[in-house]
Amino acid sequence: MNIVFSIKKIVRGSGFRKKQKVSFKEWLLMNGPYPPPKEVKQFIIRRLAEEYGIQTLVETGTYKGEMVYSQFPFFQQIYSIELSKSLFEECVEKFKKFPNIKLLQGDSGKVLDQLVPQLSKPSIFWLDAHYSAGITARGDIDCPIEKELEAVSNSKNLHIIVIDDAKDFVGIDGYPTIENLKEIVKRVLPMYKFHLVGGIFFLIPSDYEPSPLVGKMDRKLNLNNS
Repeated sequence: MNIVFSIKKIVRGSGFRKKQKVSFKEWLLMNGPYPPPKEVKQFIIRRLAEEYGIQTLVETGTYKGEMVYSQFPFFQQIYSIELSKSLFEECVEKFKKFPNIKLLQGDSGKVLDQLVPQLSKPSIFWLDAHYSAGITARGDIDCPIEKELEAVSNSKNLHIIVIDDAKDFVGIDGYPTIENLKEIVKRVLPMYKFHLVGGIFFLIPSDYEPSPLVGKMDRKLNLNNS
């Protein structure tokens, strides 16, 4: 199978549209306006994978599959979980020709309980399953982050965890506050260091070397709340 040709077919038929892109460097030069554009988030995931030699990505909140599409060439295995049945089925159709992309449907906390024990190596977790209105599905709670982190804590491996939408964590609509989230991390993942920079949470194992990327973001944006 010609991978480049197949990906181009996915883009043409999937609703992905080319828009003016903002590079990570440009975003930093603009002092990291919130929210970070999708290209910046996608770059962050790729760079963390490079820094730590990680080849598996686990995403919660597939939505339209844009993160999956952007990361496909850089990971040996991608798992993505979507609560909405219609969005799940749409993405299954988009990525049906790619055996290393596995899409799962259901509540992210519950699905992670089943998936995490199957992960034999460290992974990057991109946790973005928070309810955001529109066509996104609404679970029992709007923000399942505590259940997601509890599921990851049962892993025999240490992972890189990245959580989107930091400014939504204000203690309403089921979201914990940032301080509450710190307490959750201390309780369920005490071996991880907590970073908040550029509107994104990074949880990095204490045994790992510091991330040059996160360090650069911290120095440029001066927003680290760890």
